[in-house]
Amino acid sequence: MGKLGSTAGPLRLLGVLLLIVVVQAIAPGSYADAGGVEAERWTTRVSPHFRLHTHASVEALADDVIVLLEQAHEVLVPVVGSAPSRRTDVVLTDESDAANGSATVYPNNRMQLFASSPDSWDIRDDVQHRMWSLIVHEYMHILHVHQIRGLPALINVPFGRIYAPNQFLPRWLLEGIATWAESRYGGGGRVHSSAARSYIRAAALADTIPTLAQLSNSPPDFPHGSAYYVFGGAFVDFIVRRHSEAALATFMRNYSRRLMPYAENAHAIRAFGETFTDMYAVWVDQVKAEASAVQQAQASIVAPCAFEPWSDERYFTRFSAWDRQTGRLGVITVDGISPPTLTVSGGTEYEIELEAGGGFAFEPDARHVIISQPAVSRTWFSQHDLFRLDLQDGSRQRLTRNRRATSPDISPDGGRVAYVSNHDGRRDLRELNLDTGEDVLLFAGGPWGQVSDPTYGARGDHILFSYAPVDGRRDIYSLSREDLSVVQHTFDDAVDNMPAPVPGTDIVLFSSDRDGVFNIYALRLSDGDVRRVSAEALGAYSPQPLRLHNGVRLAVTLFDERGYYVATTDLPPDFYERAPPAPASYEREAVQRPDVDINVRTRGYNGIFRSYPRRWSLVYEREDDGDRLLGAGIEGRDPGGHYWWNADVAYNLDRQHTNLWLRGGTNRLPLDFSLDFSRTVGDRFRDLIAASRYVPFEQEVVSAALHLGLPIDGFAASHYLWASWRIENRSFVSDPGVENRPWDFQPRHPELGRYDALSFGWSFSNTRRYADSISSAAGTRASIGARVRAPWTRADYTSLAASFEVRHYHSLRPEHHVLAFLLAGGGSVAEQGGRSMGGVGSLNWLSALQNGERAPTTSVRGYPEFTQVGAGFALASLEYRFPLLRPSWGVSTLPLFLDRIHGAIFVDVGHAFSGAPELVDALVGVGGELRVAAVLGYFLGLDMRFGVARGLSGPSRGTRAWATLGTSF
Repeated sequence: MGKLGSTAGPLRLLGVLLLIVVVQAIAPGSYADAGGVEAERWTTRVSPHFRLHTHASVEALADDVIVLLEQAHEVLVPVVGSAPSRRTDVVLTDESDAANGSATVYPNNRMQLFASSPDSWDIRDDVQHRMWSLIVHEYMHILHVHQIRGLPALINVPFGRIYAPNQFLPRWLLEGIATWAESRYGGGGRVHSSAARSYIRAAALADTIPTLAQLSNSPPDFPHGSAYYVFGGAFVDFIVRRHSEAALATFMRNYSRRLMPYAENAHAIRAFGETFTDMYAVWVDQVKAEASAVQQAQASIVAPCAFEPWSDERYFTRFSAWDRQTGRLGVITVDGISPPTLTVSGGTEYEIELEAGGGFAFEPDARHVIISQPAVSRTWFSQHDLFRLDLQDGSRQRLTRNRRATSPDISPDGGRVAYVSNHDGRRDLRELNLDTGEDVLLFAGGPWGQVSDPTYGARGDHILFSYAPVDGRRDIYSLSREDLSVVQHTFDDAVDNMPAPVPGTDIVLFSSDRDGVFNIYALRLSDGDVRRVSAEALGAYSPQPLRLHNGVRLAVTLFDERGYYVATTDLPPDFYERAPPAPASYEREAVQRPDVDINVRTRGYNGIFRSYPRRWSLVYEREDDGDRLLGAGIEGRDPGGHYWWNADVAYNLDRQHTNLWLRGGTNRLPLDFSLDFSRTVGDRFRDLIAASRYVPFEQEVVSAALHLGLPIDGFAASHYLWASWRIENRSFVSDPGVENRPWDFQPRHPELGRYDALSFGWSFSNTRRYADSISSAAGTRASIGARVRAPWTRADYTSLAASFEVRHYHSLRPEHHVLAFLLAGGGSVAEQGGRSMGGVGSLNWLSALQNGERAPTTSVRGYPEFTQVGAGFALASLEYRFPLLRPSWGVSTLPLFLDRIHGAIFVDVGHAFSGAPELVDALVGVGGELRVAAVLGYFLGLDMRFGVARGLSGPSRGTRAWATLGTSF
């Protein structure tokens, strides 16, 4: 057995780094600027049923959240009829502008909660208490999926939690149950949201409601992934009203005993007396009837205006603003097939690509706009800030930093910007002085309060905005800039938002769902009178009035089955007098949370000691050479995600050798940090040539490595710098007992001994993929890496290897067509082995599905594998990709779904060489592929490639076909 040799220097360095990690774990300090929230001081609150882990930035919210968690336990456990036997770990962070969360039961119950609150555009905005609604949703996931009974429970006994039958339900049912719970017990929620109901109504009127198979796998139309929540939640609500909560609990309990997943309809019959398929058909008919009734009711209302679409763009095209100096309209187009684009029409026109859709406002000079866009904050996070965008040259000046700023509006004199700042679970109203840079707080949203949609009055002496206090509904308010006094103007159960004053009047337009459909209303500030301005069956939002010499031009955001879009109209001079009175706001049910008397203990968070293993796996497999391997693996990760480790061991039953792998790391340092150790034994077939033949032998490799990485993330682009140092020793397991002889053909002895190496590299990506893309559709991904072995790395050999790869994607018209380009190359000096060049090769589909194997993405199609082998290689590929069909076909809840079919025509040019490359030896292949995207088991995307290509050069040229798994580059 070989030895690592003298490792005093490397091991000393590894010891110092390990000491740093341990010290941070035992006595965590505040390192917020170094590594984001993971590096802050963390604490843990322990209650009877939860452990709440928080970082210093959200410490003030923790006492509130731990009570909300226990209240959710009191409410939901009787509904489900099952409670976890151990505490649920909950992690509360405030690093994202997304109002979201997640839940998992693997390997233990764990919830992630983001403190960020939704804005007024979010269909989750209609809630009494945003964090309460989120907790109810995520904890319902835990209570639903953690139930494991019968044989599945026995399977988990020796291994830890590795199988939870309820996790294998269709996504609409998983998310639908949680969305139903958030709506039934959360005080609002997406089942009751007027905006979410518009999604369903629009699909019903256009006959685009997804089939049950589509909803179970991959909904093809707007709102795509949100359909699991919107349609799934409404359907589950229908099921519960048709049957009962007890029947739903029975279904969850029965399914938790299922050894083999799927067959949901059989369990539905036992719980509800009918299948999901039959119930879905009844629900669709009911939804269509309700949508038709709403359409007729809105059509009967005589509103003072009708709208004309500004363009045909749909999806999330919903932000618009007037240039009040020139009368031009600016619209941010988000169409799901191309980058977000700010388009200014009328007079001088502009079209500028953006990172994301967001609020914006024109400056008085008509050349600049103030816009909210994602930006890198504290190196690690993509959060919104304000920028000044030059319409002529597209340049951008950052105005705020780490403010998480949205919804900007500019004062009439152009000197100030009112905006919303999102932090600590609330949204505040702030104002930025563009001349001095002074940034002041005007109105604090209070705990969990949500300010949205600020806009200046005509004289700039007050600011209108919408506000939703905790446990309250959203209403229209105004703030006096003179004394910061606040006046509330609407008082009802409706969601009133997006106020906009009509210039020259005391009338404010706003959007409201007073009759269950969002429409435009007019509020007269002098007496509080409210009247209806529009009567759209699918919703009208975000009024933007512009005073012209002959009246008022109005831009609004409308909605249909393809998404949001901007429309315009001319308001009659007497529009307010002609407008009918506003309907009385429909009453929403107020949810009362139960009182809980709990004892909460607070202590320091200790990640390393919370990363103990919770499950292990047993693996038996047969290798290609026939050897049988029996292996096991364990893993650990703390709830906050600060530390991770895993250990795997595999014993070769035929050769009595043991392979071992140990890995671990942390992200509490300024850099990604990981260590690994391995000891492996394997066959080598072509490294020893003696007696004029290849002599196989067994080689042992013992190695230890340190890896450091620096991610630099942004919304539009990300970089990653990395370096690793590996200590490695290679030796014979047993000497094969052969000697090289001078007259042997190409005698070669394997290079054994120390292979210590330093590796480093850089990668970059700004690629984009849109909702309906067939592949990456735009942008570039690039990487470069090198490996050095030399005496100064403690290696017995000196060698150098380097490689690079560039992938570029360009969107084409018609929609979804893509031109993709790959350029790769590399070489090595004095390194054993090399790079092969050839075709796709064969793939064992069953093994590939089990182990996640996929075909190589870099090859010259049309040739056998390993057609060329050399120390260096170069490869270029060009593909034209185009959609063919979108079957979106499946049968009810069966876990197999055919999503889309697209094609590709390509040309590959590649060469593996030793010495100087020769162009005449390059391999050239041309051909085409049929690519089929399917969904297996509701969650597993299955990309299949069926291709044929012809090699045009070299002795191995010919025509070859293949069928494989995996995407192309």
